[in-house]
Amino acid sequence: MQVIFYTIAAIYFILILLLYIGWIKNETFFIDKNQNKNDLFVSIIIAVRNEENSISAIIDDITEQTYNNFELIIIDDHSKDSTIKIIEALSKKNPPIKLLKLTNNVSGKKSALAKGIENAQGKLIITTDADCRMNKNWLTTIVSFYKQHLPKMIVSPVIFEDEKNIFEKMQSLEFFSLIGSGAGAININHAIMCNGANLAFEKNIFLEFNNALNNNFSSGDDVFLLLKTKKKYNKKILFLKSLDATVYTKASPSFKHFINQRKRWTSKSRAYYDFDILFVAIIVFLTNFSLMFSLVASIFNFQYFYCFIIIFIVKSFIDFCFLLNITKFFNKVKLMNLFIPLQLLYFFYISFVSVMGNISKFEWKERKLKK
Repeated sequence: MQVIFYTIAAIYFILILLLYIGWIKNETFFIDKNQNKNDLFVSIIIAVRNEENSISAIIDDITEQTYNNFELIIIDDHSKDSTIKIIEALSKKNPPIKLLKLTNNVSGKKSALAKGIENAQGKLIITTDADCRMNKNWLTTIVSFYKQHLPKMIVSPVIFEDEKNIFEKMQSLEFFSLIGSGAGAININHAIMCNGANLAFEKNIFLEFNNALNNNFSSGDDVFLLLKTKKKYNKKILFLKSLDATVYTKASPSFKHFINQRKRWTSKSRAYYDFDILFVAIIVFLTNFSLMFSLVASIFNFQYFYCFIIIFIVKSFIDFCFLLNITKFFNKVKLMNLFIPLQLLYFFYISFVSVMGNISKFEWKERKLKK
């Protein structure tokens, strides 16, 4: 058993090393001033539900962009608060804003996004979320990158900001591992993840792929579209490594909210048939399960404690190197003070969420969902 655990740990080390190399070889992008012209019409799409506390801020951020040749399409998914009233008031002052509403017999984020994309006039579609913020050069950076490289899909960073306590800071550090892994995988031509809070793609690829968002699952709109694109345009998926292109959001405010979010993310894994995603998911799960099993088994056989220590050191070494480079890029290196505590909790958390995300229901936007 210990030999199997050591083998899994070795595979994990090589896997993270490859993702690390992919992250490093991705050059930082800077705006090309010679291409900074407002000649490409862009459609920004946001699906909303009960966002009265955040919608004004993101509308302000988008309408104040240095790039102004765009439309902002907001699709309401049956909000019960004052979200619609706020959008309608702001749309009178900002002509680029278009408000659409889902009909009574249709609901869900994917349906909202699909409606927005179908009504979009832009060649380039950019999706984000109502609880996000961005700087004034966000759109200029994405458009400049698109013009220079002409990709089919652009995956850009999403990070947490204003972390107020240890719980939120640990979430932020963990989230950097996802950002780095996603970027690294894209840069070695094995894309495994993206984030719909900062995703750009040509409208024609959405129209090209039938049921691109896979409406059988409540979440995963971003990754399902990524996988469709990957099958045909793998090398046309690029990661935009830029602080200006980064979108900022908040960490989960409570443990319950956090677990619901992670269960929602995990639930869609049943629909993935991509080798890269499955391989990474299995290796990450088995490595963390090995740590948990070894630690528990050491109570009955102390030899397993040595196994736990060896695997923990191997995993922590490559994880630390990877995360240190990522946090330095985003000026968040102070979060590395929580690296060891996170590592000690992570293998329990991953084992729990991996199982519960596939067998239990979760709640999201006041809706109880199974998948």
